[in-house]
Amino acid sequence: MKRFTTKKLVLGALFAALTCICTMVITIPTPTGGYVHAGDCFVILSGILLGSLSGGLSAGIGSMFADLFLGYTAYAPGTFLIKFMAAFLAAGIYRQAQRISSTHKMRLFPILSAGIISSIVVIAGYFLYDWFLTGNTLTAAISSIFGNSMQGLTSIVLSALFYLVIPKNIWRMLNSREDS
Repeated sequence: MKRFTTKKLVLGALFAALTCICTMVITIPTPTGGYVHAGDCFVILSGILLGSLSGGLSAGIGSMFADLFLGYTAYAPGTFLIKFMAAFLAAGIYRQAQRISSTHKMRLFPILSAGIISSIVVIAGYFLYDWFLTGNTLTAAISSIFGNSMQGLTSIVLSALFYLVIPKNIWRMLNSREDS
């Protein structure tokens, strides 16, 4: 098992905090009782920059704390698992898509692929959580799909913008395996 380096722990805490803050700062309530936010942008970026395990933990912890702080305590356990899986899978999809895009010069393909898979995990995860675990009716669970889809689309666009705006040398520094 790989050791967590100091840099990775600090970056993990930073991304957990960014995920939590971006989830809490701008929240748009939905008619289904949830809310749309920009925090999932950092869920996607956590997986991409920190890798599957570290990124998943950062995304899950940051999102879970946002639910706790905003009063959605019933969703906190589900949110941790859903966002962990979203970042975990985003990391793997991103790495695979990088291999494809390097030969085809498609710069946005990896981030868009990771974002789409991450969003599908979030949409399906909350659908199942609403339906099975919280006792909501199937109709209520289905109605959450629209809000979660809008949140996913927003997150994909924001993470792609960050990906394009942040200079390549910063991405390399964040992705380096050395402990600083």
